[in-house]
Amino acid sequence: MKAMLLRVGIDTGCGGCLSPIFDDGSFEYIPIPEGCATSENRTYLDLPGRSYKKLSDFVPKKLHNSKPHFDPEFETFTYGDPTTNKRRQLLRLNSGDLLIFYAGLYSTVKIDIPRLFIIGYFVVDKVYDFEEIQESDHDLITPRVSNNAQ
Repeated sequence: MKAMLLRVGIDTGCGGCLSPIFDDGSFEYIPIPEGCATSENRTYLDLPGRSYKKLSDFVPKKLHNSKPHFDPEFETFTYGDPTTNKRRQLLRLNSGDLLIFYAGLYSTVKIDIPRLFIIGYFVVDKVYDFEEIQESDHDLITPRVSNNAQ
């Protein structure tokens, strides 16, 4: 079995802030802002968080109307990355391997330094190479990853 650690979510380098972690140990996962054209229509103002607030309550005002980049996508449990190095590493994964996601979080209730936390993981079921997929398979595979950043 192989495991791949992946830093995800908004941070000071990509978005200008960190996601919050609350006193009870729950946290708000906030995706990074989208950096290119996308089919995503929702903005941080539109998205409810798990804490019953909108994600815009936790990001700088300049990002309120920005579109989030959903990767990883925690509803259909998919992840992808087109950059050369990560793509190459992802293509080495097999069924049963792990994608482990970690993020920088800041405490909302006590004065503390931001820390890195493991926030989730996926057990790999299937790996798709979109540069090698046959045209006839696109209609079968695309719906499985349609919630991911595009």
